[in-house]
Amino acid sequence: MMAALRCCLFAARRGCCCGFRVCRPCGGDTVFGMASGLLSVHGIQNIQRQQRNLSLHEYISIGLLKNAGISVPNGKAVSTPDEAYFAAKAIGMMLAQKMGFPDNVIEDAADNMIKLYELFIKYDASMVEINPMVEDASGIVMCMDAKINFDSNAAYRQKDIFAQQDWSQEDEQDKQAAEFNLNYIGLDGNIGCLVNGAGLAMATMDIIKLHGGSPANFLDVGGGATTHQVKEAFKLITSNRNVLAVLVNIFGGIMRCDVIAKGIILAVENLDLKIPIVVRLQGSKVDDAKALIAASSLKILGCDDLDEAAKMVVKLSEIVSLAKEAQVNVNFQLPI
Repeated sequence: MMAALRCCLFAARRGCCCGFRVCRPCGGDTVFGMASGLLSVHGIQNIQRQQRNLSLHEYISIGLLKNAGISVPNGKAVSTPDEAYFAAKAIGMMLAQKMGFPDNVIEDAADNMIKLYELFIKYDASMVEINPMVEDASGIVMCMDAKINFDSNAAYRQKDIFAQQDWSQEDEQDKQAAEFNLNYIGLDGNIGCLVNGAGLAMATMDIIKLHGGSPANFLDVGGGATTHQVKEAFKLITSNRNVLAVLVNIFGGIMRCDVIAKGIILAVENLDLKIPIVVRLQGSKVDDAKALIAASSLKILGCDDLDEAAKMVVKLSEIVSLAKEAQVNVNFQLPI
């Protein structure tokens, strides 16, 4: 199939950066703008100057709207879509003026900002950045380039957007983690971690570092993981050849320990794992989980105390490392 591409050359005489992002500290969305100098045929003159961040929730407040000379009804910021549009237009014109747009294009720049904010909200973006937004030689304001980040928590309602993700540009392990709904981040260490809960995962990595080890990953299986997900989590962890030992740290609240135990047993059996696995389980169905592991006859090393489990996995990783250097095999089993 052949396609024809049409390219247009625009002469931009003024450029700036603007956009929207989610602002967690202020509990809302923030619009930001940055003014720059003229654009010449020799390139952008590097005289950009950062302007004050303008928070939408600040300007939507009645007092600041009135201080800015914007008429709003008493007792509420806006009550109709038309009022909302005109308030937003006024904010956009104020920002465009601060960004250095001349009077004859301020309204056009404000219209672009309103359209950008509609896109930001409609598609659950966490950031929309236009750099540059330019005024061309004929006085038209255009968005020339954009960077857009989408909130992954909204993937279930933005299916068309997330379906366009190019996985060939992503790490293979990240692709596998997304496929099985696992929260995974690869690191540079040699001790694999499988944990439920982000906070517990961070604490597990910290205690490994405290005892001289180095975590190979952050992996949170979440509170509703299945046996199959646990198996895939092990597969993901051990696909990293740098991993010399694995620490499983599960606190069974929503996540039942026996489900984790079944997943561990399935993973060890099916993947024929040779590296040591230290398991610390506490909480819901923990006795059932320990019984399953004991009955499996697999060399899974159990430990009730997290501090002791961390010390154990660090020592075991050191032993495996030495054995690899000496090119010998080692087997692990807790004493009876």
